[in-house]
Amino acid sequence: MRISVSRWLQAATGHATPSVRRFYAYSGLRWFQLTASLWLLYLVHLGWPLWQVGLAEVAFHLTSLATNLPTGAFADRYGRRTALRVGLAIAATAPVAMLTLAPLSFGWGLLAMAYHALAWSFIGGADQALLYDLAPSKQDFAHFYGRVLAITYASGALGAVAGGWLATHFGWTALYGADGVVQLGALLIVWRLPEPSRTRPDALSAEPQPDSTLGIAARIRMMAVALRQVPGLSGLVLFYGLVSVFITTNHLYGQTTLAAKGAPLLLVTIILAAANLAGALASLLVGRWAARPGFPAVRVLRTATLLLALLLAAVGALPLAGAASAFVVDGVADGTVDPVATATLSRLAPDAVRATVLSAPDTLFSLGMVALFPAAGWLMGARELGIPLTYAVMAGLVLIAGGVPLARWRRADTTPAAAPASSGPG
Repeated sequence: MRISVSRWLQAATGHATPSVRRFYAYSGLRWFQLTASLWLLYLVHLGWPLWQVGLAEVAFHLTSLATNLPTGAFADRYGRRTALRVGLAIAATAPVAMLTLAPLSFGWGLLAMAYHALAWSFIGGADQALLYDLAPSKQDFAHFYGRVLAITYASGALGAVAGGWLATHFGWTALYGADGVVQLGALLIVWRLPEPSRTRPDALSAEPQPDSTLGIAARIRMMAVALRQVPGLSGLVLFYGLVSVFITTNHLYGQTTLAAKGAPLLLVTIILAAANLAGALASLLVGRWAARPGFPAVRVLRTATLLLALLLAAVGALPLAGAASAFVVDGVADGTVDPVATATLSRLAPDAVRATVLSAPDTLFSLGMVALFPAAGWLMGARELGIPLTYAVMAGLVLIAGGVPLARWRRADTTPAAAPASSGPG
């Protein structure tokens, strides 16, 4: 029995429009990042000591910290698709910059890392806001975004495996060159996406205002007003930004932690892939659930925070089998937090500053990574019990970082149907 490709795609993507399906394709290529898990090894290959590698990570996040809000406001001012085009153009050339600049000196390598961070700043917030604009039903945005996350988890796992194969068989030049080509493919897909019109009554204004009437600085100020005025928005931004710090730190140090507990490189790769698949499945299921009316967003995020804390403690304290199992299950917690937090932020955020609001957690995330990442690395190596102690501290901190902001969320334990002060996209 013959089934056409178009009919199979329609069955797989449900009631998504052609534009949303193109967004799925963009997400698959964007997150097929061949160098994402290997850049550290590349710098070590160049002879960088680990303290310089740590400073490179700090340089990345300092750049993100300085540029996340301005680039989010740029997306709201000049168009979310425009910001994506700029970010992907940088992402397509950043591998070449790393390949050519990092071997020259430590300073040039930091510049290459900062340039790469610009791509993340322009893309972060803009792509989520564009998907929200493209979604045919705003109530179903969580469903669509859950699918996007599932694609990114799966694509990231495949990209890591493909990157390792390329680096092993063809060397670093082929790896970084191929990474640039993949990001260029994502740019070509985005180039064909539409930019929905967003001229409508503004969330914080009684009169319709075209987006072109507000500049970048004005949008950042408007975001600050929204954080004060829209119930639940500031608490959710704090929650998402801070909890993401611990999720990412676990992913980065989890590789060395599993290796220290006796896992060979191949087993570490399998565990990472299994965690990604767990996150993909959770994103699909939770995204579908979150699209239903009456979804208990606060309760789900609280449960995910508690689960994350318990699993962090288990990764640090248990032997290899238990730590590996906890690391894989942690993917479920990660895949739960992202679709719920992003979908709720998108609904609460005023349309004129949606990308700016979605960039705010990224700003807090960068600030937290600058502080936590080197501190966790130091603590792990400072004592004989460094690994379990570090993870126990992170487990306690994630309960505070997740619990306190959610306690400030003075709303009913359901996801709102729409932003209280916004008419939403038309």
